[in-house]
Amino acid sequence: MKKFLSAFALIMVLAISLSCFAACFSETPEEPTDKPTDEATDKPTDKVEEDNKVTVSWYQGSKLLKEEKIDKGSKVTSWTPDAVEGKDFSGWFAEASLTQEFNFDAAINEDTDIFAKFTSNVFVEDDKSYYLIGTGSGDMKKSGWNHENSMANLVMTKAENASANVYEIEILMYAGDAFQICYGGTYDGQVGIGYVPGVEYADGTNRYDQNTYTAADKKFATVKNADGTVVFEGHDEFNKEYWTWNIFLAEGQDGVYKITYTTYPDHPADNTITFELVEKKDALVETHDMYICGTVSNWDFSDEFKMTADDTKENFSFLLNISEDAEIKLRNKIGDAWFGTTADASAEGPWTLGTGDANLALKAGVYKIAYNVESNTATVTPVAKSFWLAGVVNGGAHWNCASGIEFEQVNDTTYRAYYTFVEADTDASWMTGFVGACKAVYGYAGWDADFWFGNETNGDNVTVDSYGLYELVLTLNDAADLSKGGVLKAEKLEGYFLVGTIGDGDTWRAESQNKIEVSGDAVSTEYTWTQKDNADWLGADQISAVKIIKVDETGAVTWYGNETNGDNVIIPEVGTYTIALNGEVVTATKK
Repeated sequence: MKKFLSAFALIMVLAISLSCFAACFSETPEEPTDKPTDEATDKPTDKVEEDNKVTVSWYQGSKLLKEEKIDKGSKVTSWTPDAVEGKDFSGWFAEASLTQEFNFDAAINEDTDIFAKFTSNVFVEDDKSYYLIGTGSGDMKKSGWNHENSMANLVMTKAENASANVYEIEILMYAGDAFQICYGGTYDGQVGIGYVPGVEYADGTNRYDQNTYTAADKKFATVKNADGTVVFEGHDEFNKEYWTWNIFLAEGQDGVYKITYTTYPDHPADNTITFELVEKKDALVETHDMYICGTVSNWDFSDEFKMTADDTKENFSFLLNISEDAEIKLRNKIGDAWFGTTADASAEGPWTLGTGDANLALKAGVYKIAYNVESNTATVTPVAKSFWLAGVVNGGAHWNCASGIEFEQVNDTTYRAYYTFVEADTDASWMTGFVGACKAVYGYAGWDADFWFGNETNGDNVTVDSYGLYELVLTLNDAADLSKGGVLKAEKLEGYFLVGTIGDGDTWRAESQNKIEVSGDAVSTEYTWTQKDNADWLGADQISAVKIIKVDETGAVTWYGNETNGDNVIIPEVGTYTIALNGEVVTATKK
């Protein structure tokens, strides 16, 4: 019996061992073929579910607050992050620059980042005086993009508020009127549509690179009211940063608006511009559509002779170029009113066109014609082309013949101008490594240029790397053929200069040829008079009158004169003189 049990046990051990051995060499079982799949994509259901998810990341600056996966096409809900000491939570934004609020009503179809905005709740007093600058047919015509005009007429009133810096102004605006907010008489710190909460940018707009825009593409940004109607549009033609884009009133939104500017001096990126419609107004009715009519147009309206209106629609201009004698009048297409001259009009000009009945007879030539609505008259002025300084000058971009800074002729091929570059001439949006840029141009005053002249390297802008007074010298390659180009050079003037009735006439400014070389503490120079200077106000016993000026690095000028009253030092007779500055007194000693 024992032998039988032992044999049976041995058989069982062998059977189990063989079974385990066979299992070791068997193939791995295949996965079940009945795993759920999506009929539309033929992918496993869990893979489809993963593809239908997007990731939403919530940030505070670069810090990730939380991350969540949601179904594609669904929405997220706003929430309040943990408090930050000294700051208030101001909402969620669609980008790190915190300029465009996140739209929680929009479906999310791709991975999305959302950014928390915190605003300082520590009050810092703002002592600046802000004003509107711009142009238009409403109250903004009081500015005309001129800081002095704006500071006289469009200053914002600071509200009495012990815990906030709030500035307000009410203005009448018509469609197309434009403004920015500035302070201090310069464009430094200018603000535009980028500071309006809820501003929306057009599809495809890369507001960080304005060079991608075309001149015809105007509507880069929009601001809507609570009803979803576009009230303001933002765009810029001078390649400025989007924060400073001009704010234009949209069509059909004419009215009186209260503009409010809230500032945070310790964190100006939080500044905001808001608006409120105070009173709706009818659209501005055009009353003038001015044309030149005469023998040049067969005494009829012709688009070729349509005058150009400025932004205020109160001033019209036209440059009339006639190759043969002609007779003209002005004519308003709205109401068909005619404007003529008087029978005794001057033969030389300028002439006035108004209530007179007579035609104005003009010789072949070029004439600037300007009409003003308020005066209801036009002036006709003979003009000639000239050389002008163009660039970011006089506090704005004047890339034409409209800067008002004219070059004077030195000889057949040389012209010069003088200009003091200041902070208002720096356009930080594209000026890097320099503070000013200019060219010389040739054409009619106030009009587009026929020819451009730049630096000697590649003809591009002449740049200056510091503020101050500069002498700008244009040298033409061929005075008879301006298409052959020329070179513009800029030399900074700094130090002491002899000024007065020297050279060809009154020269009461710093010029490079009259700079006084200083040796140690001695400020003196020699000058020879061979005849009386060309100044008709000099007395019979006076050959010349001089002073010494000092120009500092910013272009500021200090004047020095005689010992008695600081007035001119008189040169009584011809000869060579030593002109010296001792302290603050100028003396002239004949050698």
